[in-house]
Amino acid sequence: MRTLTLLITGLLLGLQLNAQDTAGKLPAWATWKGGGISLAHPVEWKADDSGAQGTLVIFRSPVDSGDVFQENVNLLIQEIGAMDLPTYVSVTEEQIRTQLPNGVLINSSTQRGASGEYHQFEYTGDLNGLPLHWKQVVRLKDGKAYLITFTAHKDVWDEDLYLADAMLDSFKWMEK
Repeated sequence: MRTLTLLITGLLLGLQLNAQDTAGKLPAWATWKGGGISLAHPVEWKADDSGAQGTLVIFRSPVDSGDVFQENVNLLIQEIGAMDLPTYVSVTEEQIRTQLPNGVLINSSTQRGASGEYHQFEYTGDLNGLPLHWKQVVRLKDGKAYLITFTAHKDVWDEDLYLADAMLDSFKWMEK
């Protein structure tokens, strides 16, 4: 009986310490607004809305000492005219397979959330000689595609995925 009590106490203590460790990793959040949308992001991820690389905004993770690639979430808006979501998805899937070196489509699914219908892609490939992993959410509105993309090196993909998912899920259309 004493062994069972010690085992249960040990498990509870381990769970408590693990919960404290996880809670210590949760960053403070801020909300970025622009282009008719808002996105939440960790405060320590620096926002760059200078228009670099054709983006509306890029959120870059803090640089780690061993980083070969700085993880980021970016928002890009494309003019697509009358193109519908199924056509956009088909074109994007083809581009991943044919234009991205070693491009592999892992997931492609249309979903519905609080901000309406969207499509999610997950894929890997090489860019500038680096093996990268992407998760992208696409929403269409008024002849535009809103692409929100998390990009990380394949070797550290999982490390910031929970933060990236929270950022991708925070997308909201702003009232006019």
